[in-house]
Amino acid sequence: MRPCGGEGSPVKFLAPAHAPATVLPEWLAGQYKDAAKGDLVLVDYKYDDVDPEFTGEDLYSQDFESVTVNEDIVLEGWEQVTLKGDRKWQGKNYSSNGYAQFSANGFEGEVDTWLVSPAVAVTSKDAGLSFDIKFGYYNADCLDVLVSDTYAGNGSIDMAQWTSVKDQFTFPEGPANGYNDNFVNVGKAGLEAYNGKSVYVAFRYVGEGPKAKTTTVQLDNVSISSAVLAPTNEKPYNALYQFDGTAWKVKEDSRLVVVTPADYDAMGSPGSHDNFSTSDAPENYLPQFLAQKFPYAQEGDSKAVMYKYYNKVTTMEVDEYLFKEGTWVLNNNIELKEKVNFVHNGTEWLFDPTVTKSLASEDYLILENWVKANKDAGYMDAKYGNSEYWFGGSSYYVNFNIQLAKRRSNDPDGVVPADDKEAEAYLLSMVQEGIELILATEYPTAGAQVSGVDCFYVISAKVYNGLETFTYTYTFKGLGNAKFELQGEPEVTK
Repeated sequence: MRPCGGEGSPVKFLAPAHAPATVLPEWLAGQYKDAAKGDLVLVDYKYDDVDPEFTGEDLYSQDFESVTVNEDIVLEGWEQVTLKGDRKWQGKNYSSNGYAQFSANGFEGEVDTWLVSPAVAVTSKDAGLSFDIKFGYYNADCLDVLVSDTYAGNGSIDMAQWTSVKDQFTFPEGPANGYNDNFVNVGKAGLEAYNGKSVYVAFRYVGEGPKAKTTTVQLDNVSISSAVLAPTNEKPYNALYQFDGTAWKVKEDSRLVVVTPADYDAMGSPGSHDNFSTSDAPENYLPQFLAQKFPYAQEGDSKAVMYKYYNKVTTMEVDEYLFKEGTWVLNNNIELKEKVNFVHNGTEWLFDPTVTKSLASEDYLILENWVKANKDAGYMDAKYGNSEYWFGGSSYYVNFNIQLAKRRSNDPDGVVPADDKEAEAYLLSMVQEGIELILATEYPTAGAQVSGVDCFYVISAKVYNGLETFTYTYTFKGLGNAKFELQGEPEVTK
């Protein structure tokens, strides 16, 4: 996570001015808006006990706080040049934050509009251009960022005078529905080649309405600066937080042990990546680790050890160890990917092996790969290959599509019933079947119980019906041997 400076910021760690105790609960609240009481999340972060310092100076900045809401932007020194269409960048304000916005949504035809900054003198080889960005309803790459030291500032655009610097930035992934949660800093484009010159910066939007290229672009905090980050000494840490129904707090439980980056370092080889792996098996380290950490352990004591494990992907895992005859021995092993919970059996707290997750793009890739290997090619999106129409999953849209017209037009075997009601029931059954395939692929060795507690999997998926998107939350009971049983009907919410 990068809660101090944001994505793209040179500051990628926490420090006294942005302390973990203050920043992490707020960050978790933003990340897990639907958290339930008792949910736990392990947070990785870096921390330096000295606040970051910068050397250099700011050469120009514009935060758009003075814009007039829902009106074309008029700022001293800035120009709006429309090469196609008559729509311009407008001022917006949300939660007392002003910014610039452009979208071709609702416009008939093509638009090519430039928002051009004043000329800025570049007085240092360390100078760079930076800004914050946010996307909404992303359906096309509509934004370019250009620099010129020969533009006359008269509204006459000669493409030969402009150089795109877009590739030097890191843009967030734009959601197909809704907006990015927050503005993201895109990093810094170096302006060393322009040292000693004056440059103009242009934010060019090229789109076409009403539906072809209409991504909403929101722009804020444009700056040209020679400031560079002084040397730092941040180190990796982690912390387990629990939601108490109101706020996120550090989880306190004497039975749970979370392996920290410093612990991995002390173990030797695992410290190279701060995780265990097939070549650095946890069972080769954890017994000694527990023996050193708990030198006065008593017969029958148990500890739950949470750690990272890498095998093509990194997952969170938990091993339960028992102290028997003077040695820590492995009791059970389960896979946990997002949240960890405990249940009380009337006497003690035990691991609740419930896995709670929302399907992500990589989950839908499992379905796409299965369809490619097992079904007619007509069930795959022919143009982009990032959606399949057997289960209806899409790694691009990160949802299931149960739209009747779409599924019937991609049904070479004619499996979708002709009757609409029967077809709707069939497509929803395929959503369930797809989720079961994902579970069987991701948890092939999961047991039916851990320490006498049943294993459950609470899986949320977005489902699009052609008009609206709903969240379907399924609860499955693990039966062992990669088998799962649906528990009741799914919960459906908007």
